Amino acid sequence: MLRYKVILLVAVVALTTTDQTLLADGTNILQELRRFPIQNLDGLLVTNSVLSLDLANSVDGNGSLLIQGANSVIGLYDVGALKIQNGTLHCFAHTKTAGSVDAVRLCLYLEFAGQKDASWNFINWAPSQQWQRIHLAVTIEKARIPKRIVVGVEILGKGKVWIDDIRICWEQKN
Repeated sequence: MLRYKVILLVAVVALTTTDQTLLADGTNILQELRRFPIQNLDGLLVTNSVLSLDLANSVDGNGSLLIQGANSVIGLYDVGALKIQNGTLHCFAHTKTAGSVDAVRLCLYLEFAGQKDASWNFINWAPSQQWQRIHLAVTIEKARIPKRIVVGVEILGKGKVWIDDIRICWEQKN
């Protein structure tokens, strides 16, 4: 029995390549659509005095995005249009905080084709001085196709927020 568990574990690890990732509970395999490893400031929607590259703090050793501010919403990356519908869009990111940050929100802004409305979807997480993985899941109905997706962060309070290794993944409904 142990031999079969080891083989299954090896098979699952082999499936987690750059275009697939495991959901936090290890049960579902998702298709990775976009990844922002944050090795430089390329691709950011805004570059200003509150955003900088921090090479000393990182999950993967390649740097992270340091946001220093107070009570602000910052759009970080435009994912663009994705041909997805009838499933769940997942956003994963690693974060940590310092200072008087009360709360931080990982945000996904969605504009839909053929519709005038847009939506902000977010998840709060408690500030932590240790790296933690945050997961935001948004259901995309069959009749709604996102024409634009933006990943952002909202800071409540004043302090520093680091964000690293942002991944946009897709889980198709059966």
